[in-house]
Amino acid sequence: MNYNISYIEDVFVEDQQVTVIAMIEDMVMVNSGTYLDPPEYGPALCKATFEMDEDNNINLQNFKEVENYLIDIEWEIMDYF
Repeated sequence: MNYNISYIEDVFVEDQQVTVIAMIEDMVMVNSGTYLDPPEYGPALCKATFEMDEDNNINLQNFKEVENYLIDIEWEIMDYF
């Protein structure tokens, strides 16, 4: 699934593990669907973590390269409570 990133809030790098906090579009249902109307989805603050290795040697200083990689990875909705 391709995700639409509104903005990246933070990036943490520890050893070879990278954690990204970002606002992702259409992640949570804000209005359930009815017989006549489809459900509506809105943005949510999410977290994704991945390992840096030879297969995904991303230049973290290049925003476009990071964004292109993040579109295809799995995002987890962050708990607010």
